[in-house]
Amino acid sequence: ILTNSDGCNDFLSLMLTVEDEEEVFIADVICEGEVYEFYGQLLTESGSYFEVVPNLQGGCDSVFILELGVIESELIALEDEICDGESINFFGQTLSTAGTYQHTEINNLGCEDIYTMNLSVLNADDVELFVAICEGESYLFGDDALNESGIYTGEDVDEQGCTIDVLLNLLVHESMFTSMKVSICEGASYEFDGAFLTDSGIYEAQSEDENGCVHLMELTLEVTGIEHTMLSSSICEGEIIALGGGEINGPGIYFDTLTSIAGCDSIIEVDVVLIPEAELEIETQYFKSCEDEFVQIEILNENDFAVEWSNGQIGNQVEIQKEGSYWVEVSNECSLNRYDFFVQAERQVSADKIYVPNAFSPNGDGINDRFQVFVGVELSEFDFQIFDRWGAQLFHSDSIEDTWDGLTRSKKKLSEVMVWKLRAQAINCDGSLENVFLKGDLTLMR
Repeated sequence: ILTNSDGCNDFLSLMLTVEDEEEVFIADVICEGEVYEFYGQLLTESGSYFEVVPNLQGGCDSVFILELGVIESELIALEDEICDGESINFFGQTLSTAGTYQHTEINNLGCEDIYTMNLSVLNADDVELFVAICEGESYLFGDDALNESGIYTGEDVDEQGCTIDVLLNLLVHESMFTSMKVSICEGASYEFDGAFLTDSGIYEAQSEDENGCVHLMELTLEVTGIEHTMLSSSICEGEIIALGGGEINGPGIYFDTLTSIAGCDSIIEVDVVLIPEAELEIETQYFKSCEDEFVQIEILNENDFAVEWSNGQIGNQVEIQKEGSYWVEVSNECSLNRYDFFVQAERQVSADKIYVPNAFSPNGDGINDRFQVFVGVELSEFDFQIFDRWGAQLFHSDSIEDTWDGLTRSKKKLSEVMVWKLRAQAINCDGSLENVFLKGDLTLMR
């Protein structure tokens, strides 16, 4: 009750409401090793945290409650093994050496997972094999069936699953094969593989050799009365060969009767052919132009003689690049003949390709003011001189690029007929050198 200014009592009524403090709940997580800041607190562990925050506008205080979770880094242990020389990919790293490797990966929660790889490298020992087989057999080496002696390399997988190098030394024992040809007279016999044979034919037998391989034997048995044998032979001119008790010195058909190894009569018929002398036709001189790199010479060799040229080439044709004397030999088993020939190379007419003007007019009109020698051939040496009528030298040059203005060393202007001399050495298209000597008159006109 309060008394007002009039002295009367006023009654005041107060309705008081007590409000509860406002609570704010926060749930959050951090990764292991991270720091969470909560109203000045630096938090690194899981738990419940609260903080009372005053209301600056006169209201009630607020209470902030934090439920903080800490996600621990996951440690993932991996193991693997590879063979020597192999490699694996470990998060972008190519690993080929035994050891322990680590990699940190961010998971879907934004935290780090630590992967540890323990890598082992298996050692594989190479293998060397020594194998022997018989001819006709094969040895399976990988996907290849081998049947020839040699050293082979391949790969295999050992009990660890690793690829190893295999060196195979393969020896193929040749199968022994004995072929015999025997002729006997009718009524006689021949012992073969324990049997006595009396009829013509081909007989076979086999046994085992020291390497355990098959030894084949083949007998061709001929049972004949009189054997007629035709032979051919050849002789050189003037050669003598013996036949029976006589001599042969020319072509023809000759006969002789012999006794075979079986004691049977054998008639020998020999056709003797005379080997011709090695001869050919060839020119004695050939010509090579400047436009040709070489001269090709070909001979007619109907009897197929052996042909050799002086530059070492063999065969019926030869290519010759340079001028000179050459020879070709033809031969067979009876004779050898050599034929000489000459290759003439074209010459440049060097003097015709050097032009010396007979007049010039150094008067400053821009036409024919300077004297110059014009050369249309390659030169290795050049010497040019101009003399007056009394023999005094007026101009000298050793270069085809030099020109003359008609003045002497004393700058004296001339107007007369002079004499010039030129000495040069030209290079021909075949590389040879040709000396050139020229002379003439020169008139200087003003």
